[in-house]
Amino acid sequence: MIAPHTPQHNGIAKMKKKKILVDMINAMLLNAKLPNNLWDGALLTICHIHNRVPSKKLNISPYEV
Repeated sequence: MIAPHTPQHNGIAKMKKKKILVDMINAMLLNAKLPNNLWDGALLTICHIHNRVPSKKLNISPYEV
């Protein structure tokens, strides 16, 4: 068991967020039938969208926090 707010716990949260972003980027590129060389632009777009979508738990976006 790992206590919250420890470096080990933060690493797990970062890995989960990275997996979410990678999955969203891949879905966007595949759905639009775009080449993989647009991956960096897709990352910027997905980060922008992800930071502005409200959280279900807090009902505010990460941008507003």
